[in-house]
Amino acid sequence: MTAQDIKIQDQDTCEKCASKMIERKMSIRDNGTVHWKKIKQCVACRHWRPID
Repeated sequence: MTAQDIKIQDQDTCEKCASKMIERKMSIRDNGTVHWKKIKQCVACRHWRPID
């Protein structure tokens, strides 16, 4: 099993277009400092939601 196969198993479906969602990190700048937030992002429409 490859790393890509493992990622496919961890995916969810997008609420907007029903495509697959992948886990990513998003940078958020706050008063000059950069924070990284984990999100799930749709591969088709780029809709995203935070991972809690």
